[in-house]
Amino acid sequence: MEIEKEKPEEKEVEKNVTKPEMLELAIDIKPIEREVEGRQGEFIPVVFNITNIGTAEAYNISIIPMPPEGWEFKSALVSFLNVSDSVLRTIFVKAPYTVKGTFAIPVKAVIDNFTVDTDYFIVNVYESKEKYRLEIAEFPRMITLRQNENTTIPILLANTGRVPLTEINGRLENAEECIEFFSMRPLMEINPYEVKSTEIVMKAKGKSTRCNATLILWSKEQVYTFLDISIIITPPPPLLPEITKVNVLLVLLIFLGILVAAKWSNIGERERRMKKLTPKLKAIKIFFYFIYSIIIFIILYFIYNTFL
Repeated sequence: MEIEKEKPEEKEVEKNVTKPEMLELAIDIKPIEREVEGRQGEFIPVVFNITNIGTAEAYNISIIPMPPEGWEFKSALVSFLNVSDSVLRTIFVKAPYTVKGTFAIPVKAVIDNFTVDTDYFIVNVYESKEKYRLEIAEFPRMITLRQNENTTIPILLANTGRVPLTEINGRLENAEECIEFFSMRPLMEINPYEVKSTEIVMKAKGKSTRCNATLILWSKEQVYTFLDISIIITPPPPLLPEITKVNVLLVLLIFLGILVAAKWSNIGERERRMKKLTPKLKAIKIFFYFIYSIIIFIILYFIYNTFL
């Protein structure tokens, strides 16, 4: 006699169920111009377009050129890049005075010491008969602004070369999270070995944050200079005026003095009253003194941590 085995029950799988999407970090970098040119001994700018082609937000992307040995270079930073967003960043390379010709320079995008993309550009270095040099003589490396604050900051520039420089202007990079508006009053001309000042105007955004930005200046003669700066955006000032530490300590000392004076002036009266109290009333009074002490301690602790 054959025994019929029970078949397992088949369950229909729902077709409309979607699996959670895995976040992918992917960055694409490309030069705006594949081939650039510049003079020996001067920083040559190369602008790259950085795009987040992944499905996850990207933080602290370093764009690093890899020139031949003996060259100088300046990398760029993208502090934050949302999905599908693109930004422009400028990197610099500087060939020695003894080098000229055409060179292919690799560039990599790095996040947490991991290379997420690579590309390259071609630079034609030619000999310069004249010495061009622009320097930032004075400008703060750290700028602190209140939320939504407008400010005007003077900047001192020096022409340390041998050729006059004209139409000097500037821009700010990697400050998108901090600065809503940036403008520099152009400097029309600065002669060799001359120092001149101009102004930079910027407006802070309405949130507290910090940006590691780069100030880039250039002239009509394609002479570049740059400076790394930190921009800190702080909350607006409180509605009530600030209370200094000295004022708080003075109030505390006056308060303690009143308590001590009241204690010593009423000590005899309290002793006579305590003798008339029953043990139960004495215990209740001590308990209330204990609660009162805790309240005073909490108030003093709050004042200390808030204002001191």
